[in-house]
Amino acid sequence: MSLFEKKELVFQTVGGSERWKAARKALKNAGIRAMEAACYEREMPTCGCGAKVNQEFLSPYGKLDRRVYYVSVRAEDAERAKAVLLAAVGTPLISDEQVYPEAKKISKVRQNVEDFLNRRFP
Repeated sequence: MSLFEKKELVFQTVGGSERWKAARKALKNAGIRAMEAACYEREMPTCGCGAKVNQEFLSPYGKLDRRVYYVSVRAEDAERAKAVLLAAVGTPLISDEQVYPEAKKISKVRQNVEDFLNRRFP
């Protein structure tokens, strides 16, 4: 993909690295080679020193995968990519509210603060 090309998000999931790898493979098999596939941490580390110590890392079930995995393709390939992903991995795109469930609460608090600050006092 070129640097200033318009991209469209076609796949996004939380903690599903197997589905993400299957989605990338399906897109490559369908002939869609120009894609951006990456992941990022959904939450900040619990301490500021970079140790990323978390109680969930010490569980008997292993480390929980809280990364957000995504795939973006060129805008002209987006419809074909969505059809391929729907057949290959099921629901390819989850909403931002599912990725960040606290976002709705934060936006409501932000709106309440703005309403309070914009209020006219007698």
